[in-house]
Amino acid sequence: MIIFLIVLGIAVFSFVAWKKCSASSLFSEPLCVLWLVASVWVVILAISIGIVHSPRYQEKNLHEWQLKRESIVWQMENDLYVGGILDEYNTSVYAKQYLYKNPWTSWFHGEYVMELELIDTGEFSQTHKKGE
Repeated sequence: MIIFLIVLGIAVFSFVAWKKCSASSLFSEPLCVLWLVASVWVVILAISIGIVHSPRYQEKNLHEWQLKRESIVWQMENDLYVGGILDEYNTSVYAKQYLYKNPWTSWFHGEYVMELELIDTGEFSQTHKKGE
């Protein structure tokens, strides 16, 4: 949400600057250069927000995260587990879910993050101890 307000402010600034700039002073006055930079930034930001919330992007990312999870679980079940991978995965998933729930940062996280599951280490450690 805060990003949206910033973009809106830059868009208003761009409109005011555009009204003051003429074709001859487009690259010579600092206000006009700022207008060009702000306008390009607003367009890029709008496109990136649109991409993040597109269904195809979300399906692709959900599939990638599910593959990561299955890979880590498989490594744990076959005693190939490397310690930091699980913590990194759980931390990343938790952070993405937290940022998606936050109204100020939810613009940059798709709905797919709420479908991601954390890996429970309690189950693994109990079954691992029984097998020893």
